[in-house]
Amino acid sequence: MLIPTCRDTIEDMHLEAVLTGLAMQSILPRRIYVFDEGKIETFRQNGTRMLWNLIARKGVEVLYIRSIARKGVAIARQELFKAIKDEQLILYLDDDILLEQDAISKLLSVIDSDNSLGFVQGQKVELDTTRMYLNDINQLRGQDDLIEDTFPIFFGDAALLLVRRQALSDINWDVVTKYYLEGLPGEDVAMTLMIADKYPCLGVPTSRGWHISPTKERWRWEPSSDLLQIEQLKKIVSKKTLKTAFPHLRNLI
Repeated sequence: MLIPTCRDTIEDMHLEAVLTGLAMQSILPRRIYVFDEGKIETFRQNGTRMLWNLIARKGVEVLYIRSIARKGVAIARQELFKAIKDEQLILYLDDDILLEQDAISKLLSVIDSDNSLGFVQGQKVELDTTRMYLNDINQLRGQDDLIEDTFPIFFGDAALLLVRRQALSDINWDVVTKYYLEGLPGEDVAMTLMIADKYPCLGVPTSRGWHISPTKERWRWEPSSDLLQIEQLKKIVSKKTLKTAFPHLRNLI
């Protein structure tokens, strides 16, 4: 499991929610890798340290990477990928997601059923009902509870994403990490579109994580960002995949 985190104030709620959800999981990862680039070291909070100790008692190995320099989440995801040992299935999890008890087991069940799958994505449910995403291409954002079947997707939200190691090895990390340098949101869009262009990928609505939205919104999804995404990806990802992922911009691809 790979978790990028960034805590700039004591009041920020980040890893506490993640660790609480992880401690209650029916299946735990063998290792958790954390990349921390916040102004405040994440273990300064006593509650965070106690939750880590609880997870460690359950047999989980914790590997911690501290970066003083602010590199951005795209580079954090790459550095985490470089750090993994022998894991063949890799779960990316954001630092503000509270998992339901069987979220990981449901993702594992789906990806284990088909060796051709590149990634499976769980559902990110907003606890802040006023939070809006313009032109949102994520099909797993607070869907109706009655939706239980998996379905094909091209865009994966790295908030709750189980990926095959080989699929991650095949992507162009230079393009993914360029997003931070260019000031663009959506590095996980680039990352997962590259995978979905080569592998079948599925959404898993029954694997749910509750999103504890930050006080300050980190980004807003706008058409201009979509167009910049396309410019970055059009030489790497097929037109068919781009048109499927960005239906509101089909005529511009």
